[in-house]
Amino acid sequence: MSGEGGRSMFRRARATGFVLAGLFLGACGGAAQQTEATAPEGVEGAAAPGGAPGMTRDEILAENYRIGVELFNAGQLPEAHDAFVKVLSIDRAHASSLTYLARIAEAQNDPTRALSQVEASLAVEPKDPDAIRLKVSLLRASGRYDDALRFIDDSSARFTAADEQEKKKGFLTDRLEILNERGDYGTVLKDGKAVLFLDPTNADAMREIGRAYVGMRRPGLARYVFKNALEIKPDARIYYFLGNLENDDGDYKLAIADYQKAVETDPTLAAAYNNLAILNQKAGNHPDAIKNLTRALELRPQWDRTRLNLANSYRHEKDYKQAEATYMDVVQRNPKLAESYYNLGILYLENEVPGYEPEDRYALAVKNFSTYRDLMGNQLPPDDASLKYIKEAQTLQSQAVDLKEQMRLMKEQDQATPPEGGGEGAPADGAPAEGDVPPPGEVPAPVDEGAAPPPDSVPLEAPPAGGGPADETPATAPTEPATF
Repeated sequence: MSGEGGRSMFRRARATGFVLAGLFLGACGGAAQQTEATAPEGVEGAAAPGGAPGMTRDEILAENYRIGVELFNAGQLPEAHDAFVKVLSIDRAHASSLTYLARIAEAQNDPTRALSQVEASLAVEPKDPDAIRLKVSLLRASGRYDDALRFIDDSSARFTAADEQEKKKGFLTDRLEILNERGDYGTVLKDGKAVLFLDPTNADAMREIGRAYVGMRRPGLARYVFKNALEIKPDARIYYFLGNLENDDGDYKLAIADYQKAVETDPTLAAAYNNLAILNQKAGNHPDAIKNLTRALELRPQWDRTRLNLANSYRHEKDYKQAEATYMDVVQRNPKLAESYYNLGILYLENEVPGYEPEDRYALAVKNFSTYRDLMGNQLPPDDASLKYIKEAQTLQSQAVDLKEQMRLMKEQDQATPPEGGGEGAPADGAPAEGDVPPPGEVPAPVDEGAAPPPDSVPLEAPPAGGGPADETPATAPTEPATF
């Protein structure tokens, strides 16, 4: 054995021993069937199979499947969907294509269709580990933790042969993740210890043990376990969790470095992009915040509070029309999200949004702050500033209306009074000369206090198995990065 290989094995063994020791201390302290070429049931848009002249049926099937996988990996989901449908029009029991259709539906935010199609895949191949874990992920995403745990246990029981043990290792980690999401931290420590005795280099199990310590508010032990797990393999979510811990300690520079490592290790980890962007906002670096928030929304388009953060950065960059459009997008997607109206109120009150007369803009500010207050009801915080802003907007609206009326009267007077000395356009007696009267809209503007983030921020849940994105929406905009 080479010196480097020996050192690597030693590091893994040492890391596992440290984790088990820390765990002890912490516990003390706290078959495919071919059928006729018809459209598969439940799959819309089935197309006729296609291939080059002379290709056999199996070759056409394999080629369309290969194309579908490549398109899916490239993010071209509609085109990938069509390719897999072609496969299923040749063989409606092609389990892998059904699983990919489920993944496409999940990516398109259609969990009901995704669950239906992964169940169709499992009906053909009940021991497909990828399909099993996808169904577990879908059940978790909908909060069906008990169903997910039962399904894991039932699926694991099917793997009885010795050569099948490797296939179900991931199920053990999925189980720990679900227990963490339920807040059952004591069981995570107990079951995690059992996993490590069976598989001493299981860094995923170490990660979940570290998460349990975070949930138990024992950050020292969490860091200890996380860093030992990183001795075994890089893990984007461990960097993400470490970033949250550093942020809690106020070490924003180190938190940014950890979040950056997270997205470099896994470019699909939306939660890390979100929290990295929030720290960009705290530092006043809104161009980078826009870049990271945009990436987070590409991965998680349903995160409406991330979209509010994006709109706030557009506002700070003085791109007021884009900010308005982004806020309005959130309102259309989620009409009950009170913070959207608060932020819109701030936008109209404090900024000259193109396309509006001042009095109309202030009226919109009043309307949006009022809607915010109606939605919040008795949940309004004691120090909420929305009522003060409503009064301020009403005062500014009245001033803008009065100023506009004065301008109209002076214009009429100017037109009705003959010019002195025959000079065309001379001002009437007592009327101010051109440039003496401020144009409409130049009324005192309120101080920009920023878009307040009521109510208290909502923490992000952990990304699901395999380093995927978080399931809960990120924290209110703008706010602290999510913690656990």
